[in-house]
Amino acid sequence: MTQEPPRPAPRAVPGPVPDQTERALTSLDDALRPLDTLVDRPVDEHPAVFDAVHESLRRTLTEPDS
Repeated sequence: MTQEPPRPAPRAVPGPVPDQTERALTSLDDALRPLDTLVDRPVDEHPAVFDAVHESLRRTLTEPDS
């Protein structure tokens, strides 16, 4: 039986600092929060909520990091 060569240790992947990640997740949670109200709304109001959430997500995801 042949032995496999040792695998290199995984390298750290650069990414946002935790504070930036936390802020981004909070912004996304805020943008999605109106979806929680759909159960209490008549179905004919749902498209307006979806449009508002879509616009909020678009703004949140395209605004430059601060």
